[in-house]
Amino acid sequence: MQSPICKARFHAGQPADLYFWRDNGGNEADIVFEREGRLQTVEIKSGATVTQDYIRAALKSARFAAGEAHMPWLLYGGDESYSRSGVEVMSCREVPRMLREAG
Repeated sequence: MQSPICKARFHAGQPADLYFWRDNGGNEADIVFEREGRLQTVEIKSGATVTQDYIRAALKSARFAAGEAHMPWLLYGGDESYSRSGVEVMSCREVPRMLREAG
């Protein structure tokens, strides 16, 4: 089955070059892709309420790229989209728009 994120990128005329990243210490990013010459990390959580743990996980996911990464994105199961503590929090419903703008 094709990922909805891959499908949205394909329909927006973008390559489906999405990656998962994990190091030996267990640090990981659910999705990593290149955007505007820098890395974009994405943390995905299914919960409908953003917690501080979600924010910490998103920030940690971008740390491996240091100055080479955009502000991390946090996709979650809620309805609101906003910035919080250096993280771009987005409703999962925003995926198609987010990927169009990321192109």
